[in-house]
Amino acid sequence: CKYTCQQSPAMKGLRELSSVVDSVRSNAGAALKGVQRHVEESALKAAGLGEEEEAMYRLNKNTQTYMRAADAMQHAAKTLCDDFAAAMEDMALRDLARQLRDTSKATTAQQLVALNRELAEPVRQACDADDYTTRQRLVGKAFAGLLDANLECFRQASASIEQVHSSAQTSLGDAA
Repeated sequence: CKYTCQQSPAMKGLRELSSVVDSVRSNAGAALKGVQRHVEESALKAAGLGEEEEAMYRLNKNTQTYMRAADAMQHAAKTLCDDFAAAMEDMALRDLARQLRDTSKATTAQQLVALNRELAEPVRQACDADDYTTRQRLVGKAFAGLLDANLECFRQASASIEQVHSSAQTSLGDAA
């Protein structure tokens, strides 16, 4: 919409095609996850693992999934901010998008370090522990670490977003 407010048919078609591709990818991913879950459940039953071992296996697996998702979210946020910066003509808003990108990246990097130390490491240690008491202590430590790391990250992110939001509101008010 740089020179005109009407969307070209090519742009509309591209946007619709992208939406269809995203939908197909999402459905295929869900189907693949269903198959993967069934195979894992069958393998766990065949291995004869007890409930505790099965729970620890799932906790470890889902902790790793969570860590990958947090990292993916960081990359998606960076890309989105970069796209906003490229799409906006207002230089002040571009700078704010870049500022949000940079502060979000720093905050999320700190979160990933904290999650690795406070969540993933205790979960790994719990999986390697030989006795029930040690496992339970480490699982409790990992849960507290998950809460602490996320709470601190969300506090930092909230402060950064409030600052950028206030500046954006001022800039948008100046433009009106």
